[in-house]
Amino acid sequence: MVGETDNNSNLVLPVKWDDDGMTQRIHGMIQKSGGDAESFFYETMIFERQRMASFLENRIFPDYRLIEDFYFSMQDIIDEREKNLARRRKIKSIDYKKLTFDYFSQDDDPILEAIALSWEKARPLLQKTHDFGQNIAHRVSENLVVIPLGLVAPDSPLYSAGYFVIPHQRELVVFEYKLRSAKEISIEKPELPIVPYLALSMNELGRFEVAPLLGIESSARQIRDSLYRTAAGYNPVWFFADISDTLLNYPFAETLLPIAKRKLVKEATRHLGTDAETVH
Repeated sequence: MVGETDNNSNLVLPVKWDDDGMTQRIHGMIQKSGGDAESFFYETMIFERQRMASFLENRIFPDYRLIEDFYFSMQDIIDEREKNLARRRKIKSIDYKKLTFDYFSQDDDPILEAIALSWEKARPLLQKTHDFGQNIAHRVSENLVVIPLGLVAPDSPLYSAGYFVIPHQRELVVFEYKLRSAKEISIEKPELPIVPYLALSMNELGRFEVAPLLGIESSARQIRDSLYRTAAGYNPVWFFADISDTLLNYPFAETLLPIAKRKLVKEATRHLGTDAETVH
């Protein structure tokens, strides 16, 4: 596996595509700990507590992705250590009756050995925090449904662009969205592999109070009709995020919006007859 090497040891950190530099972050934690197991465990728990603090406030992103990246990056490091140890083992003797091998003892990298001991202790705690955040994400996803609110036939190509209304507290947040094709993306990002990507771009148009006598969905329809009468070049495609009342006070940018965007892409591409991955 390709990686970067700590100048103070033979530790090789696996390299993975990661826009937040998680591998570099772990490398920094290892250096800060000086290769001491307890110190690295302490640094890991600081990271875990920061993520849990966000989850306790129902803030999912980016903390859920960060803890997931951290977990798998650490597991890559530990797996690489095991592979290196296995490759260096030399057979001392063979018990032909039991069909077992006895190996010469191998010197382990002292820093990597300390990190492995620390990770053995920290991993179940990270897993528990990860699962806590995952449960919040599942709860929001199960109680957020994106429904068409426009006047367009289900198979219309117009679904590649339109408007999206997301309620939050006593407001309706209105976005204009656009789904771009793989061809458009390949022009901007030629380094991406040739796969059926769709990129979602959204522009917030405004926030509107929910009309007390109308309710949330009827207020959204009123906004749609008002924009239809006043906007030039109006697009009749509208989607509405139907959110359970118990979630309306959840953080908007960190929780409701990211999940609503994923649901929007799924619903819009369903109407377009497209099964594609999404980049944001």
